[in-house]
Amino acid sequence: MGTSPIGVVTGATDIGYKTVADRGLGATSMTLTGASEISLGDILNQPGLAANQMMANAQSNMVPMAISAITLNAGAKIFRRVMRQPFNKANALIRPLALGVRL
Repeated sequence: MGTSPIGVVTGATDIGYKTVADRGLGATSMTLTGASEISLGDILNQPGLAANQMMANAQSNMVPMAISAITLNAGAKIFRRVMRQPFNKANALIRPLALGVRL
């Protein structure tokens, strides 16, 4: 959905079909335009096209998102185990101050 959360709100409302003429063959066809970045205006003006494009984007990004979620979770667990002793030492220094803060 756009390049950033701000891009979703401020992005152009440009999703739709455009007629493309092939003069050599004498034929015309319809192509989808503005679907690379979905904005709030696209969702409100063309909800069907926007929903289809969001589903296509979700399907194409499903594997990278799953890999990111798994590696983030594993990294967080490893980080907590590695940093347990330094955090305990820091907490021992902070505890006498009675700030109610813990790392």
